[in-house]
Amino acid sequence: KIKEFFTYRKINLWSIIKEKFNFMFLSYYLAIVFYILNIQEAIKKYKPKIVVSMEGLTALSQTVISVAKKNLIPTLITQHGFLGNLELQYETGDYFAVWGKKIKNIYSQESRLNPKNIYITGYPLFDKYKDFINPSLNDLIKIKKRLNVNLDKKIITVLNTDIVSVGRPFYNS
Repeated sequence: KIKEFFTYRKINLWSIIKEKFNFMFLSYYLAIVFYILNIQEAIKKYKPKIVVSMEGLTALSQTVISVAKKNLIPTLITQHGFLGNLELQYETGDYFAVWGKKIKNIYSQESRLNPKNIYITGYPLFDKYKDFINPSLNDLIKIKKRLNVNLDKKIITVLNTDIVSVGRPFYNS
C-alpha cells in the first residue's frame, strides 16, 4: 500500500525515498517519544499549575501541550512570530499571549479561539526601550542630550522590530 501512496504519474517514488523516509520517520518518532518521557518526568517532579510553550508549531511544543493536557494541566502558548498556521499554532492551547490588540483581533476573527482566552502581553524585546516610551521629564532631557536633539523638539519613538538584535544600532551616538 505504501508504494502505491508514493506514486506520481505512474512513477514509483518509494524506492527513491524509502531510505530517507525510514530514517526521518524513525528519528522523528524517537525524538517525540524522548520528549514525552522527559516531559512526563518533569510534570511528575515539579507539579506545575500551568505549562507555558512558545508558539505551538514544533514537535517539542506540540508534545509539551499534549502531555500537559493529558495530565489536565492548563497550557499557555506565547506568540513567537507573526501569523503562522492558526489552527496548528494556537488552537491547541488553553490560553494565548499575543503582542498587541491588532494580533488579538486577527486571531479572534480568523480562528476558533475564544477572545476571552487571548491576553495581550506586548512584545518582550521592546521592554529594553521602555525608557524611550513615556519617559519622565528628567529621563526625557537625558535622552534628548544623548541623541543630540534640541530640548524643545519632540521625540517620536516607533519600534517595529528589535533592530538591535539584527546588528544595527538603535541610535547614532
